Amino acid sequence: MLLLPVAFADEGDPAAVPLDEETTAPLEGAVITSVEHAVTRLADLGALRQRTSERPTWSDIESALDDLVVAIGVARAMGDGSTGADDDSGSSNTGSSNTVDASAVAGALLDVAIGTEPREREQLTLRVAEVAAALEEGADRRLAQRALVRVLEPLVPAGREASEIGARARTQFERALGVLAEQTAGTHDGGDPPFVRSARHRVARLGVGAPKPPFFARDEAGNELRSDELTGTVTVLRFWSATSAASVAAHERDAELVRAFWDTPFELVGVTSGDDRRGYLEFLDEHGFAGTQLFDGPISVELADALAKASGRLVSPSVRAEPATAPVAWGRPPAGTVFVIDASGTIRGRDLPHAAIRALVEDLVAEENSRRREERLTASRSR
Repeated sequence: MLLLPVAFADEGDPAAVPLDEETTAPLEGAVITSVEHAVTRLADLGALRQRTSERPTWSDIESALDDLVVAIGVARAMGDGSTGADDDSGSSNTGSSNTVDASAVAGALLDVAIGTEPREREQLTLRVAEVAAALEEGADRRLAQRALVRVLEPLVPAGREASEIGARARTQFERALGVLAEQTAGTHDGGDPPFVRSARHRVARLGVGAPKPPFFARDEAGNELRSDELTGTVTVLRFWSATSAASVAAHERDAELVRAFWDTPFELVGVTSGDDRRGYLEFLDEHGFAGTQLFDGPISVELADALAKASGRLVSPSVRAEPATAPVAWGRPPAGTVFVIDASGTIRGRDLPHAAIRALVEDLVAEENSRRREERLTASRSR
């Protein structure tokens, strides 16, 4: 017998009802939870985990993941489990209410990974692997495998020394990359496929102890900000997307850091990408994020021209401003990714829960204040 998540018409509450494996016919009066519903529930739980009240437990997440795996299995058994998703764009055809949208599945998996403790993240990697195995071989499974790699990355140590969790994560990371390389064998001219190379690069260059990569971007007013301008301040860099409710909720909660460290050498920076700058500005007005906001995308011709004239350069009205490169420098991280950078520009933490971010920022601010006091004392003694 196979247990399937269902919602009864008279109650609307999830329950487990046996289903005959041969006929795949649900009990009378029960409606099988669709893949779309399972994905939506998982994404909603990911957003709720970023809030301080009514925070779901890890068992809630695991239950939703169970439902998702079963729903995918049912969709495939009914012959409706393939999206034909494009491996590069992630686009998919969701003509049926129970079609498996692999891109949406991968996005929900990444959403619930935001702000997880290391042991939770390790457990999540095993569950993401289960989801990937449940999906149709081909582009759908590759999307989930990529999500697995992304969930693993914060656990993988860049150097040789590693904790028990780090050592296990490194093994699983290499295994996942090997699977991806096999799935794309013959599609590239020698060597590892681009995503595999990028994943190795991100682990090596964006781990704790590495210097922050140089980057530039534009704030909401169109003014350019370069990474070296953040030197001397402790920085929390959060990547978010309007299409990821969990990343938006996480960045809204980041405002607590600005209130707590308003009179210290601290800076909160939010980064997002897109082609619609007007929509971006409207979204900022609606959510009122704290800190400095950077936009990776084109700015209007009018604003580009005005900024060029203000700096003494004339630009043709047909010329668009160069898009920002912050996400590129940071390896195009998934929405919700967060880095904590000390005043010297060294990455000191990544993808931490809110409480851990705050504790680390407090320590780093104290470090910088101590350094500044010592610098002032040294200067006064030399007079």
